[in-house]
Amino acid sequence: MKIQTIKRKVTQMNNNKVNYTEVIARLLMLLVGFIIVMIGFITFISSADHRVLGILIVFGGFMSMFLGLPDNA
Repeated sequence: MKIQTIKRKVTQMNNNKVNYTEVIARLLMLLVGFIIVMIGFITFISSADHRVLGILIVFGGFMSMFLGLPDNA
């Protein structure tokens, strides 16, 4: 084999590595977002004075969940 072919194979193998810290961080973002949504929903339901705050918390939780999803680009 030529040296160029070996270098290409090594480069291809390095590109296929999984970044486990990013995977764990994204899973934690999904979990934390879901927890924030539940807290916002509970705030919305249980308190008549803080309904707007509950909606804002739910929105923040949804955004956190959607940012935790992987990019398909």
